[in-house]
Amino acid sequence: MIYFYLMWILFQFLNKIHARRPYAEFIKALKRNDNPTTGSIAEEAYRRITEITQIDNTFDDLSISERKKQRQLQLVEKVDAYFAWAKMKYEEVPKQSQLEKALAYSINQEPFLRVFLSDSRVPMDNNYALYSGYFYPHLLSKSA
Repeated sequence: MIYFYLMWILFQFLNKIHARRPYAEFIKALKRNDNPTTGSIAEEAYRRITEITQIDNTFDDLSISERKKQRQLQLVEKVDAYFAWAKMKYEEVPKQSQLEKALAYSINQEPFLRVFLSDSRVPMDNNYALYSGYFYPHLLSKSA
């Protein structure tokens, strides 16, 4: 039963990769319109989340207790810095913009996006569940 509960939490709230996606889409839109992305808020958010993800990926083969220890040592400060930065930038972006919505998602989901730091059984993203077809089995079916 706890497995399904954790999977539900994971799917609903714990996907930092999902939090990163709007920034990636914003960057692509800027590039399509020949706008510079260097130094943009979207690029900085994407960079910060990617850095956290890459570090966390190095803990995949660790035991649960060691993974928690490494997350506490290496990621807590980076996650704290990301959310402090996101809250600061949220006040600077135009209201009702895609960037505001992306920042608001991170800020509103902060407690859930942080769970992976305190519970090392919870992966940082839900890619495994998505790729295995656990939540979206239709994605695995071959189109005719």
